[in-house]
Amino acid sequence: LSTYRGYGFHGLERVRDAQGRRLHHPAVIRPEMSGGWSVHHACHAVYWMTCIGGAVKEVDARHQRSSPKVPSEELACAMLSFASGATGLLVDCVGSMRSSWHNITGSRGTVEMASRKRKGAKIEVKVHLEGEDKEFHKSFPHDPNKGGLPEEFIAAIRHGRPSPVTFREGYENLRVCLAICESARSGRPVAVSRLPGMP
Repeated sequence: LSTYRGYGFHGLERVRDAQGRRLHHPAVIRPEMSGGWSVHHACHAVYWMTCIGGAVKEVDARHQRSSPKVPSEELACAMLSFASGATGLLVDCVGSMRSSWHNITGSRGTVEMASRKRKGAKIEVKVHLEGEDKEFHKSFPHDPNKGGLPEEFIAAIRHGRPSPVTFREGYENLRVCLAICESARSGRPVAVSRLPGMP
């Protein structure tokens, strides 16, 4: 799963304030508050990967930044090993075009979803079944203002409804992200133990 924020690397940001000054992404310049790029942004990719693959048992990760002076990593790359036997590759970067790319490969075929996070953009889905010559293609409109988990979470707080993501699920996600950070720091794979009662 690959995601790119499209903000721009440190000192080369595309986003500017009202005075035309470049704005640094808060996850990169204030990692003490956000946990850095892997916790602040890659957590979304981790969430989707665990929805598909289930429990993560081990991560092997590397971080990179455009300059030693940048407070946080700007690129996170991690291999996630799942308890189910599946393997996932996560790449999350502050630079490049703002886009997402998801690919699942199995013994019966491959599913790919790609999207540019711009208003009016399309979500492209492709399916290739093993042994078949043809591929299935479908496009969907993508509207970034059309709701999703963050909006559902805010609505749950405002109206006293249960959160769409439980505290335990969020805590499990954080544990995987922190394991990614530890693996990148140490240069070694890091095991992720499961909390009691988690599937």
